[in-house]
Amino acid sequence: MSIRIIDANLNRTREGLRVVEDIARFILEDREITKKIKGIRHRIADLSPKKTILFRDIEGDIGRKIEDYKKKDWKEILKANIKRTEEALRVLEEFLGEEFRKIRYEVYGIEKGLFKPKIKGLYLIIDPGLCEPISLAKEAVEAGVKIIQLRDKRGDIREFLRLAEGIMKLSDEICLIINDRLDVALTVGADGLHIGQDDIPISYAKRVFPGIIGVSTHSLDEAIKAEEEGADYIGLGPIFPTETKPGLYPIGPEIIKEVKEKINIPVVAIGGITLENIEEVKYADSIAVLSAILESKNIKETCFRFIENLRFLQKIDF
Repeated sequence: MSIRIIDANLNRTREGLRVVEDIARFILEDREITKKIKGIRHRIADLSPKKTILFRDIEGDIGRKIEDYKKKDWKEILKANIKRTEEALRVLEEFLGEEFRKIRYEVYGIEKGLFKPKIKGLYLIIDPGLCEPISLAKEAVEAGVKIIQLRDKRGDIREFLRLAEGIMKLSDEICLIINDRLDVALTVGADGLHIGQDDIPISYAKRVFPGIIGVSTHSLDEAIKAEEEGADYIGLGPIFPTETKPGLYPIGPEIIKEVKEKINIPVVAIGGITLENIEEVKYADSIAVLSAILESKNIKETCFRFIENLRFLQKIDF
């Protein structure tokens, strides 16, 4: 009976979405995607025929004992449940019509967002001219750092490539962003590329680079322009005085909220941020830190404190 097909696929859809929602909420901590999935679940409940459970035959279901493969980690679990949901929605579309087709395409959009690197939390900048990159990255990753930008102005491309690949091998969880060098980002398969105001235009970079692209900005106008040109996030600063950018005048933390109100892409605050002034940059999606971590006596502990303090200040609460 068709009602049993509908009942089975409604169950698959609801169960799959619940797993995806919990991963988005508790692992990815993505507020917007969590809300979208919750909204879809409620719509499906409203659209579902009533009393389909009365036609359920658990004992007589010939597919009941087919065993699923064992998933290794949350990423595999996420992928499996997204596909499970999409396939079930395709069946429901055939039996229940247009509304389920619309939902299926919404889930396709959510899938794309789930696997796109997230710019939030602590964004660590590593400069080989100031530290030993691999050991620093290792300690940072152990503390929970998820985003690392590798910046190397020395011009030795072989060394740049070696360091980039070394950092990527530390963990599958790292979002590695390469500063300036599009060739390096492409060669190592980096997750992102960060460019300045005088570097390759975003439109040209997007023609060949499939990852996320961030742009350094120093004003509201530059931030708006970066979004219009296709940036996936902006670096905004320097917020406070910093020795790493001696030629730039600090723009102050007040601009963060102003920029957030005008653009819809993540804002990464950068420049002179420390554990002492972190509260002043709480409206940023992410904070980029270099000196405060390099100069600390305990890299791992300092990274952990930055992560926890920022999480508390931003009050991540679903």
